[in-house]
Amino acid sequence: MTVMNQLMMGASGSGSDCPAIEGKLWTWGDGSNYLGHGNLTSYSSPQQIGSLTTWTNNSADWQHSATHHIIKSDGTLWGWGENAYGMVGKGDGDHTTIKYESPVQIGSGTDWAMVSNGGIHTAAIKTDGTLWTWGGNFYGNLGHGDTTNRDEPTQVGSGTTWASVSCAEAYYTMAMKTDGTLWGCGSNRKGNLGIGNTNDNVQTFTQAGSATHWLAFSCGARTTGGQIIALSS
Repeated sequence: MTVMNQLMMGASGSGSDCPAIEGKLWTWGDGSNYLGHGNLTSYSSPQQIGSLTTWTNNSADWQHSATHHIIKSDGTLWGWGENAYGMVGKGDGDHTTIKYESPVQIGSGTDWAMVSNGGIHTAAIKTDGTLWTWGGNFYGNLGHGDTTNRDEPTQVGSGTTWASVSCAEAYYTMAMKTDGTLWGCGSNRKGNLGIGNTNDNVQTFTQAGSATHWLAFSCGARTTGGQIIALSS
């Protein structure tokens, strides 16, 4: 599995108050996971993608995905890689064979604030506090109340108070609101959503407990069995 970039200067975690850092984008490792250089070559040392210096660290994580997204300092969203289930978000269809070996812009918006990649899906938050998801939706992990895949960013409900989001490799999504509450949807077979049961296929964002003091959180990879680590005040 590829070791993806940390912008060579640190990456922001879910719920981080650290300001965005602008800089060059570097990747290396297993080329079959799409490193963004316009080919599928593997690299054993960091390689810069293009020559731009306007990439930001507002990408929360890449959970062992072969699809990658990142935001530029102008607020535009870019993605590349495997595109099954429409994971890149270009509107190419659910079962497209189109893949992207270098970054392409997703839509025309200039108001993206943060983005997170899971194993088969992606979630992002805009500067207006709205939450958007797309890609594979096997367990309702996109949060739209169904299991239909989306091939381009689709808004989750009408809420405008989403603060941070993290997609797990194991088909679930966790997000935090500005009021300090924590919410999750998707696969819950290990109780990883924290909603007090192990009911699987949770198709809408459901609050984890009733606490309003969550500060930051992170989703574990599939190999850990599906777990959340969170920090509270």
